[in-house]
Amino acid sequence: MLRAQNIFRLLGLLTVASIFLQGIFFLYLPFPFRVAHFYLLLWIPLIMLYDFRLLLNKSMALALSFVIIMYFGLELLWKDRILGSDENRFFSVLLEIIPIIGTILIYSYFLKSKDQKGLRILIYSSIIFITITTILTINGLNINPMAVRLRMSGAIDQIDDVVRSFGMGGYGFFNGIMLLVPALAYFIHKFDFDIWKKILLLIFIIFLIYPIALGGLTTTLLLAILFFMYTAFFVPIFKAKPYIPLLVISLFLFTFNHFTSDILKFLSEVMGEGIIKHKLNELSTTVKLMDYNPESGRTYFAYSRLKLTTQSLQSFLANPLIGSGNSGGHAYWLDRLAEFGLLGWFPIILIFYQQVKSQKYVLLKVHYQYFIISVYAIFLFGVLKANATSVQTIMVLFFLVPGMFLLEKMKSSNNSI
Repeated sequence: MLRAQNIFRLLGLLTVASIFLQGIFFLYLPFPFRVAHFYLLLWIPLIMLYDFRLLLNKSMALALSFVIIMYFGLELLWKDRILGSDENRFFSVLLEIIPIIGTILIYSYFLKSKDQKGLRILIYSSIIFITITTILTINGLNINPMAVRLRMSGAIDQIDDVVRSFGMGGYGFFNGIMLLVPALAYFIHKFDFDIWKKILLLIFIIFLIYPIALGGLTTTLLLAILFFMYTAFFVPIFKAKPYIPLLVISLFLFTFNHFTSDILKFLSEVMGEGIIKHKLNELSTTVKLMDYNPESGRTYFAYSRLKLTTQSLQSFLANPLIGSGNSGGHAYWLDRLAEFGLLGWFPIILIFYQQVKSQKYVLLKVHYQYFIISVYAIFLFGVLKANATSVQTIMVLFFLVPGMFLLEKMKSSNNSI
C-alpha cells in the first residue's frame, strides 16, 4: 500500500512530466490524462485531505478572488467580450488560473511536509525531462526548421509526421527555459563548484538556449541572452540592489541606439541564415532608425508589432476600469488591461506579488536575488509578447526555480526546509 508521502511524490512526478515531457508519452494518452491541467487539479483534493490549511493562505485567497471576479465579470461586465466560443469563455479563465493554483500548492506541500527527498526527486526529474525535450526539439528543428512555429500556429498539417511525433517543446517551454537561465547562472558563481563543473554548466545553458535560436524565437532568445549576461556579470557585483544595473543597461541600450543596433547586427551574423537572422536584422534597422511610429513606420516592428501594442493601449485608456475588449494580442500585460481593465488585471498581479513576496521569507537572501531576476524576466516578456503565463513558465517560476534554491539552502545549512 502506498504511503501518503509516496502518493504526493508520484503525483508530483506525473505533473512535471506532463508539463516538461508532454510529447513523448502523454501525447498518446486519452483525455484528460494527456493534459497537464488534469494532474495540477488533482493537487486540490489531495491537499484538502493532507492539510486543508494549505488552501487558506493569501495566494489561494487571491486566486479564488480572481476566479469569482472573472466569472461574474464575464456574465455581467464582459458579456460581449470574445474569449473563444460562448461555451468556453469561463473555461479559458480556468485554463489560466489552474497552473497557478496547482503549482503554488505543490510548492506549499513540500514546504509544509519538509520532504527533502521528494523535492529533490521532482527537481532533478524536471531538469532531466527538460533536457530530453530540448534534445527532441533540436532533432525536430533540424528536420523542419519551421516546426515550432507551425505547431504553435495550429498548422499541424504542414508538419512532417515524424516531427509531429517527436514531442518538441512549444513557446511556453522555451519561455520556461528563459526563466530558468538566471537560476542556473547562479550555480556558475558558486564558490564550491570547480572549474570543470562551471564549464559543464555553461555548456548546458548554451544547449538549452540553442533550440530557441534554432526555432527563430527572437524575443525569447534576446531575453535569455540578456538575463544570462546580466545575472552572470552584474548581479554578483550589485548584490544589494540587483535591479539598478538592469535599469541602467536598459536606459543605455535605448539611448545609444546605434550601439544597440550594432549589437543586434552582430548577433544576426553569428546566427547564420534563417528566420532569426532576418528578424534580428529587421530589429537592428528599427533601432538604428528609431522607427517607433506605428502609423508612418517602415519596418515590420513599427507598422505591425507597435501598432498592435498601440491598439491595446488605446483600448485600455478608453475604459481603464473594465477595459474595452479590443487587444492587439501581442503583449500579455497590456492585452489583459485592454480586455478586462484594472478589474481583471489587478488580481493576477496581486497573486504574482504575494507569491514572490513570500519567497523573501523562505529563500536565503542570495538566492532570492537570483529568483527575482526570473520574475523580472517574465514581466518584461509579458510587456513584449503574449503567452507569459503558460503552464511551463508558471511551473518554472513558482516551483522549479525556488525549489532549486531550497535544495541549495538545505545543502549549505544541513537543515530541513
